[in-house]
Amino acid sequence: MEGNISSASMMLAEYWNIKEYLQKKLASFTEPEFTSMINKMIAKTNIYIKEALDCDVILLATTLNPAYRLSMIQQWFPSHHTKAQVLLEVAYGELKSELDSKEDKKEPTPTPTTEVGDKSGEEDDIDFFPDAEEPQVADELSIYLGGR
Repeated sequence: MEGNISSASMMLAEYWNIKEYLQKKLASFTEPEFTSMINKMIAKTNIYIKEALDCDVILLATTLNPAYRLSMIQQWFPSHHTKAQVLLEVAYGELKSELDSKEDKKEPTPTPTTEVGDKSGEEDDIDFFPDAEEPQVADELSIYLGGR
């Protein structure tokens, strides 16, 4: 995992791919020396996966990665899905309350003093979208979790 980006969000996927690759290689080897070596590598990879799953930062980074979201954890590591979802909801709640408190401290925007001219036209009476539905009110977290 090289480059100029954080790799925490890709760590679980990389470990999973390494484990899958090693298991395929294990099935193709017949020599006992190689099977012993591959089994030790799989065991070590499982240790790394467990350590990564126990790290809240890695779980949160993985769920915030748009390529994975909670779907990857739900599919590959179902025992950690609830923990990851709770971490995401807690982080969202903390950030939302922080932003709300900043909004409360802001001064209201002054109303413009210049008057806007009367721009009445015939298009004001036309409904260009008659079949449009009113959007359902949802917060960003429910949209994110819903995959939209």
